[in-house]
Amino acid sequence: MKVYTPILWGAAPGVDYGADAIELARIVPRAGESRRVYLDRNDRVKDGQAISCIWRPPYTDVNGWIEQPSEIALSYVVTGTAHLTSRELADQQTESSEYVRHIASSSLTIEIDVHGASPLIDTLALAAPDYAFRLPMLGTGTGDSMPLWLDAGYVKSANIAGYIYLSTQGNETQLEALLHIRDEHLVLAYHHYWPPCEMECVILNNPLHGDERALFEHLISIAEPISDSYKRYLV
Repeated sequence: MKVYTPILWGAAPGVDYGADAIELARIVPRAGESRRVYLDRNDRVKDGQAISCIWRPPYTDVNGWIEQPSEIALSYVVTGTAHLTSRELADQQTESSEYVRHIASSSLTIEIDVHGASPLIDTLALAAPDYAFRLPMLGTGTGDSMPLWLDAGYVKSANIAGYIYLSTQGNETQLEALLHIRDEHLVLAYHHYWPPCEMECVILNNPLHGDERALFEHLISIAEPISDSYKRYLV
């Protein structure tokens, strides 16, 4: 299942994002709402396209799960219909901060008519296997190739809601994965790849075998455990 990972979500109306405590139920997109989303300009989204997007709470929307891994369990998959907007229609001057104005000026701005939102963890559990999925590869210069994960620098991990979160950077790319154990099988449930040009994010339910299983078992064994870097603010 292909999903989009926005650079940033537009704010929910009427919510003070600078407050010490923010009610999660007020900011998660709800069916019937229209919400602004800033996508990478390389994302191929057409006007009127049915779309699924990862929604993260405010802190990880800006900083990523690696800074607050507990928010993986508070993330959602939002489904809806995408409507393309021009930069003029987005009206960057009305955005609430210089950071958001910068994002708006360099991204693909869309409005999503929200059909529904399901917790990410629930979506992972119900996903079908994607047997066409292949790990991204890196050419070695000798005519061979190897999984990009083997070119990883420091690998970081966290255990969240029964899943193992892995994150790394290397060769001008970033990689994220969520895995879990099912019936003694190591299962890849989520994979996100940021190459220099176009992101690829998929939700899948693929048991790993052979070299792929050995690869991820090795990454898990060497990964540095991480924890939240910011205070709890969601209620």
